[in-house]
Amino acid sequence: MCIRDSYKDEMDKTIDFKVMKYFSTNQATRTIASVIGFGTMLLSIFVIQPLLKDPKLWTDLECAIFIVFGRFFFVLGLALLLIPCLVDEGNWLRQLLGASFFEPLGQLTFMAYLIHPLYIQNQTYSMEESFYYSHENLFYTTISTIVIVFILSIFASALVERPFVCLENKYCLLYTSD
Repeated sequence: MCIRDSYKDEMDKTIDFKVMKYFSTNQATRTIASVIGFGTMLLSIFVIQPLLKDPKLWTDLECAIFIVFGRFFFVLGLALLLIPCLVDEGNWLRQLLGASFFEPLGQLTFMAYLIHPLYIQNQTYSMEESFYYSHENLFYTTISTIVIVFILSIFASALVERPFVCLENKYCLLYTSD
């Protein structure tokens, strides 16, 4: 038995491999998991809406339970929504996220990830008056930040990332051709 076969045998025993194998063989399970996952995410988002309007609707215990488990249920729902995407080529969400429209944005995401803290910090420390949190202010601030950061990431990618990728390709091809 070679090392590769023993590794495959070990991998077949792991729980994540068993879960992925189960999802890949059963279409009904994939559909049910996607629906339950989407519902769990929506529930964890919209269950907080009445609390935002009137904080006295919930007791301290209910607030504590939501604080402890709210993010867990959101992440669980996200996992149930995304696991079928990993195993099913025909999944609607996988086709949507894999559309050619998102390819240029995907190439800019790393640079946007590096730029956004600098932009947000600059915006925060350059404010001359207080920022009042409301749904409308937060929405417009978030959308404008996303647009501006992606525009900045176009320039940063062209000036920084692309030249280094070209150098990497040139020198890696040079050393691998030996």
